[in-house]
Amino acid sequence: ESVLNYFQPFLGRIEIMGSAKRIERVYFEISESSR
Repeated sequence: ESVLNYFQPFLGRIEIMGSAKRIERVYFEISESSR
């Protein structure tokens, strides 16, 4: 949960960066596994 809370504010920036698509995939994988 702490990891998700840490990445939540950066999610928007990651989307804009585009070069961090790997981080996006990792973030979604974590969110899916946490469910």
